[in-house]
Amino acid sequence: MTALVQQKYLRPYSAAYGWRLTPAGYAWLSEQGFPMQADRHTQRVNRRFENAAVILTMYAAGIDPFADSLAALREKGGYLSASVLRGREGQHPLGINLVSGFLRLGSTMFAVHYPQTAQRVIIQREIDCAQSAMLGSGCTEQAYLLCGSSYTDIYRALLEEQTSCTGKRVSYARFYQQISPAYLLPCNKDGVLQLRLMQVANYRPRLTKMLGAPITGTHLSDCDFFSADFQFPARIVADMELRQVFRAAQQARAAGYHGLLLAAFESQKRFLTQIFPPPFFHVAVIDEQALCILEMGADL
Repeated sequence: MTALVQQKYLRPYSAAYGWRLTPAGYAWLSEQGFPMQADRHTQRVNRRFENAAVILTMYAAGIDPFADSLAALREKGGYLSASVLRGREGQHPLGINLVSGFLRLGSTMFAVHYPQTAQRVIIQREIDCAQSAMLGSGCTEQAYLLCGSSYTDIYRALLEEQTSCTGKRVSYARFYQQISPAYLLPCNKDGVLQLRLMQVANYRPRLTKMLGAPITGTHLSDCDFFSADFQFPARIVADMELRQVFRAAQQARAAGYHGLLLAAFESQKRFLTQIFPPPFFHVAVIDEQALCILEMGADL
């Protein structure tokens, strides 16, 4: 694209927010069959790339990423990008909230975030926003998806506390401590595999029956099954809800066991081993064939 064409269809906004389309740019897109509303709320340029990464991950996992309202999510599952809501003229449904979008899986509404170390959030506003989306879509459960380029990058953004927080605005590290359940989801092939599992109805109890003897005792309520090979309890962590692992470990220790088995996909093993190191923790790999069986509606 020549400099003259760039000046006609694009204009620089700022270093933080990148480039924006001119009226001629919007008209040209419309002529090509891609009508778009002009931005009504300024977004930093990286947010656009983050939103695109989330949308592509949803699409690759077989999730419809083109919902245009919460009412549409009430009728069926799918993903509603926050950019759709922010782009509407005369409306400010999200205000200053940093939510990237909303995902409905079954009866659960996930508020999707793409945490960055330097960002600041107002915890109660984000929680209220997630609850409003849950009620508006007819869901009965509320949860959070925390996205990023990899498990490591997401976890780093949730650990790095900043001392410069003022007023009600806090870091994502503080936000992570207040929300539950919260799942890590990388925007790559590992995240696609994880989303495939999370779309399966009742995936946790069904996987439990496939992997070992289900645990029914209340003293190990955060553990899923007992491993006959390792002779201690296990927790399924392929959905990457990590904080329940700490609770399961406390329960296993209190019950006198010397270890906890973590069941996850091969692509998650290296990261989990760094966060939950041996000798107490052990990672067992879930064969992708088991996921295919669940997706077909069968159990072993």
